[in-house]
Amino acid sequence: MAESFTLFFKEHAAVIGDNLRKLIRILAEPEEFISSVRHSSRALLLQASIFAGLVSLLNLAIHIPLFRFLGVSIDNVSYFIVDTILTCGFWLLYASVFHVSARILRGKGTYVSSLVSYLYMTAFFPLMLIVSIPAEAALRRNILSSADIASYQFLVSQVSIITTSNILLISLVLVTLVWGWYLVSLTKVFRIVHKVGRIRAGLIVLLGLILWMAFSTWVEAPAFQMLWRSYEIQVTSMRVQDPSAT
Repeated sequence: MAESFTLFFKEHAAVIGDNLRKLIRILAEPEEFISSVRHSSRALLLQASIFAGLVSLLNLAIHIPLFRFLGVSIDNVSYFIVDTILTCGFWLLYASVFHVSARILRGKGTYVSSLVSYLYMTAFFPLMLIVSIPAEAALRRNILSSADIASYQFLVSQVSIITTSNILLISLVLVTLVWGWYLVSLTKVFRIVHKVGRIRAGLIVLLGLILWMAFSTWVEAPAFQMLWRSYEIQVTSMRVQDPSAT
């Protein structure tokens, strides 16, 4: 997998460099970036989709050591393809969810503008992953071993895992801060895109987030659980002690 990433980056260095600059600009000035693009342009939707695809690959690269620790073999092209399709597919679904939320609250932006805005705002996701790495190891292990990840008992177990370690609590605080930054930025962006006031933009994001969490819990998480289990290495020796327990 590492060789595949290296080859991909070399072959698409110019495109990757341009989108890396976009990523940094979005993190620094999300409102200014969104204001500078034509939201209804289908050509721009293609550019935003390419950007989101590269962010998905960056997320996967960040996850490689974690999946190896968990005993999930992702060192092949098939995982690379399936993970990217699933990730981008769910991002398009969540972008659609936010657009529905905007329409319910009388937002004036087009569907394409909602897609473009959400896809570019995935720039925040790699940062979320980096600060959540300590918690990710424990939580994803729990996902792999749980029979029903949509149940109340599973959610309680996830919370219990986080509270067992100071390292995990610090990771949770950092993730919460980045999530807060992301949601505030998303609110500002949708205020521009849908031409609404602060309160209505906040309600758009809140409603969209509620629907997002519902789909994530009952659809996305089970889908990725199936993916990880299908690539899980059946070698018990790889189940080393959870570092969060120290």
